Amino acid sequence: MKASLAPGISHLLRTQVEGRQLVPALFPDSPPIASMPRVLATAWLVALMEHACILALEPHLDAGEASVGTGIDLTHLAPTPEGIRVTIEATCTEVNKRRSVWTIVARDEVDEIGRATHERMVIEATRFAAALAAKEDLLAQART
Repeated sequence: MKASLAPGISHLLRTQVEGRQLVPALFPDSPPIASMPRVLATAWLVALMEHACILALEPHLDAGEASVGTGIDLTHLAPTPEGIRVTIEATCTEVNKRRSVWTIVARDEVDEIGRATHERMVIEATRFAAALAAKEDLLAQART
């Protein structure tokens, strides 16, 4: 991790809400969810917020490093329909060794739609992949 990862760095992510990001698309085989309003799903709002943080962190990582989300405290404030443009602004507020904390604000073309505090950890990608592979091997063994 580079010393340049510090409070104050930020990233602005701009996107447009697509049909696959709407609540009914999450579980189309579930009648209660399929019948819900066609608005941006909270799960997708979380994903967009994480994406903004990942993009903000990327230039500050060394080769072989990545980051993973470890927590999020989100308030989803307003519905957002398909086709509307969304802007997510992620700003780093704290860095402690490999841990970073982010304040994130999401807006659509009309108003603020969400606000969050998000924590990420910088990891060694190969070590993480090895731990994941070991877990998958244990699962495969348990299933046989």
